[in-house]
Amino acid sequence: MSSLGNEHSTGNSMAGAFGTDGVSVTPPTGTIVFVLGVVQILSYGTLYYSVASVSGAVAEDFAVPASWVYGAFSLALFVSALLPTAAGRLMDTYGAGRLMGVASIASAISLAIVASSPSAALFLVGLVGMQISSVFLFYEAAFIYLVQFHSATARKHITQLTLIVGFSSTIFWPLTEFLTDVMSWRFVMAAYATVNLGVSAPINFWLNHQSCAHRSGPTRSLSQPLELATQRLRPDVNRLVMFLVTLGFTLTTFIFSAILAQMVPILSALGLGPAAVLISAVFGPAQVLVRVLAIGSIAKWNALVLTLISCVLVFAALAMLAASFPLALGAIGFAFIFGFASGLNSICRGTLPLALFGEVAYGARVGRIATVRLTVASLAPFIFAISLERLGGVGAISFLLVTAALSVAAFLTVGFLMSSKRFVAQN
Repeated sequence: MSSLGNEHSTGNSMAGAFGTDGVSVTPPTGTIVFVLGVVQILSYGTLYYSVASVSGAVAEDFAVPASWVYGAFSLALFVSALLPTAAGRLMDTYGAGRLMGVASIASAISLAIVASSPSAALFLVGLVGMQISSVFLFYEAAFIYLVQFHSATARKHITQLTLIVGFSSTIFWPLTEFLTDVMSWRFVMAAYATVNLGVSAPINFWLNHQSCAHRSGPTRSLSQPLELATQRLRPDVNRLVMFLVTLGFTLTTFIFSAILAQMVPILSALGLGPAAVLISAVFGPAQVLVRVLAIGSIAKWNALVLTLISCVLVFAALAMLAASFPLALGAIGFAFIFGFASGLNSICRGTLPLALFGEVAYGARVGRIATVRLTVASLAPFIFAISLERLGGVGAISFLLVTAALSVAAFLTVGFLMSSKRFVAQN
């Protein structure tokens, strides 16, 4: 992480957060990225990864099936998937840091409702509140913050951020499991509410203060009409590019959501038996590896090329799995390549819209893409479960192969439109 601390966002030499004259100045950009990464880990860990770990205890407490808890979680995710477009516009207008601070307070209230809920119905209300808050706290919100903080270096900082946040599941899955073994799940959720209120909220408001202090010169609106962000393409072609980018990311997110929700059952259905659990464990390290590489040489590549590579890797991983079952070696190759593609795709979701459309209305665009892809992703496990049941393992994977091919085609079309002189706007 030493590379994170080498830049100073103001371009001046500083000894710390204060200058020699005692006047507050903006800290090194690397510090901003690291602190943002820490609060992202806390947000993902307390609002997302904690649910699965407490689901069994919640079901027992409320005398409902465990499937009810997962169904409630899926409903909460679906509700939150409808909001990123509006959230992005709000962050464009009022600043991502400010709304992240407010969202941390709202998440603390929601976690407190969950912890104190006397019934399953009120638990559901709190769960929905948690996921609505997460719209203003997770990756897309952080990407918008980094673009607003310093758009010129946002691509590199988005890459650095994804590396840090990649450890959230590694930390919070075992942590929540341990805590639920030594205390009630209600105390665990109450503790997480305290973390959001006492740690995350102050940090996010501090980040907002740093972002406001960093901006200089005449202010301009970041919520102008989308047409003002076009560069050299005709407006109608620019809208088509936006549609294709949304389609491409939606298709890949559908695949990731379908596979990750049922990784072990899929590998088991392909005849891998007990080895399926060990093979699926390869996925996480591969995600971290690609983010480490992205900080170095990969970060300098064209954003559209990297996005195409991630989609091609998804297709290659699925093809390897379908062609090699029930050989464990092929399945290990699938898990590694699939994890590599997932890590790369999470970076591209933030960097490609910035590279294609610029910083104006960035929040609205990222939010619009997220609304579509997350809505579809919430349905992916159910759709894929049906295809797995009716088509079998190889048939279901073949269905995903077609989906991956369509995502590659969408981004190839974007490349064609961007490079063709026929679609350049006439001055």
